[in-house]
Amino acid sequence: MGQRAAFSDLRPSNSLRTNEMSIDGLCILEEGSVWQESRPDFFSSPVHRQFDRSTVETPDVRPEQAQQALFSSFISLSAGLGPVKSRNEDDILLKPYLFRDIGTVGGSLSLLGHGNSFRVYVLSEDDSVDGNARYVFKRTIPPVRQQQDSDSFFRSRAKALMLELRTLAHARIRQHENIVKLLGLAWETDQFDRTRKWPVFIMERATRGTLVDLLQPESHYNLPTRLHLMLDITLGLEALHKCGIVQGDIKFENVLVFDNPDDGRPFVAKLADFGGAMFDVLAPSTLPSGTRPWNAPEWRDQLDMEELLLTDVYSLGFALWRILANGKHPFLEPGAPRSEAWLERADILKGNDETMREHFAKLSEELETEAERLLAGIVIAFTVKRVPADRNLEEVKKLLAGTMLRQSR
Repeated sequence: MGQRAAFSDLRPSNSLRTNEMSIDGLCILEEGSVWQESRPDFFSSPVHRQFDRSTVETPDVRPEQAQQALFSSFISLSAGLGPVKSRNEDDILLKPYLFRDIGTVGGSLSLLGHGNSFRVYVLSEDDSVDGNARYVFKRTIPPVRQQQDSDSFFRSRAKALMLELRTLAHARIRQHENIVKLLGLAWETDQFDRTRKWPVFIMERATRGTLVDLLQPESHYNLPTRLHLMLDITLGLEALHKCGIVQGDIKFENVLVFDNPDDGRPFVAKLADFGGAMFDVLAPSTLPSGTRPWNAPEWRDQLDMEELLLTDVYSLGFALWRILANGKHPFLEPGAPRSEAWLERADILKGNDETMREHFAKLSEELETEAERLLAGIVIAFTVKRVPADRNLEEVKKLLAGTMLRQSR
C-alpha cells in the first residue's frame, strides 16, 4: 500500500514549510510548523467585520446596511478567487458558467441533494462528461416561496452564503486536500424577486457521495482504507482550527468522498458544508447549529472560542469510530425507527464518561481485530469526553498517523 504524501509531518502541502506570511494575512507559517499561528486580522479587517455574526443576528441593523455589508464583503472575498488545483481546472464545460447567470447560459440542472441551507444540483447527463459531471452547483434559492419574514429570510440566506464563502475562498483552505474545493462562482436571479441576484457556488463533485453513501451495512473496507478516511477528516478539521474556524456540524453527511486512483489509496475524504461555521468569536457564544446525537453535550451553552473548537473534536470522535466500524450507527440499530427516545438515550450517555466508554467498548467487540478494538477505545478516550479540556485533536492525529505507519510496514 502506498504511504501518504508528506506523512511524516502531516502538512497539507510540502510547500508550506518556510517562514511565510500569506498575502491575505490569514495564517502565518513558521519553520517546521503547520499553520502555526492563527491570525485574526484577515477575518477582522473592516470590510469583513461589516458582515460578522452580529450583522445578521442583531435586530437593530437596518436591512439596507446588511445588504451593503454583504455586497462589499462578497466582492472582497470573491475578487481573490483564482485557479485551484483540481481535475476540473481545465474543464471546458466549466468556463461558460463562471461569473455568469446560470439561468441564461442554458443546460438543465438536476437536484442531487440538499441540506439546511443549500440545495446541490448537477448538470444533466447530456451536458456532462461521459454522463458523469465533475462539478456541482450549490444554490441557496428555495424551490417555493417562503412565508417567513423577508428580512429575516434574507439574513439567514446571506449568513449561510458568507460563512461558506469565507471558509472556502481562502487560498490555504482551497488547496487543502481534505476540504472540499470551491472551483468558482456563478449567479442566478431570485425567482421570487427578479431585481435580486444570488451567488451560486461551483464545487467539485464527490464521486462517492458522503460517508453515509460509502459506508453501507454491506460494505467492508480494509483497515488501511478506513485509517486513511479517519486521518483525512482529522487533518481537514485541524486545518480549519488552525485558522480559527469552527465547523460546527461534524457528521457523516458533511464528509464528502472522492475516488483517488493516483497515489495508492482508493478514496479521499473532505469536510464540507460550512453554513454553520463560526469566526470572529470575541465573547462567549452558542453554536448556531448542530445535529443530534453527534453534537457535544455543551452545545447549547455560552462557550469561548477554545471551547467552541473542542465541540468539533467531540463530534469528530463519533465520526472516527463509525468509520472504524464500517459505518455502524452507535446509538441506533439497523432498521430501527428514528425517534426522540433514542436521541434522549444518547444524551443520557453523554452525561457520564464511564457509561459512554462502556457503551462503545461493548459495540467495539464486533470489530474484527484486537488492534481495531484498541484503536476504537483510544479514539473515544481522546474525543468523546464530557469535559471539553479532556479532548485532544493533536493526540488523535498522532494516534492515527502512528497506526497507519505500522500498517504500511
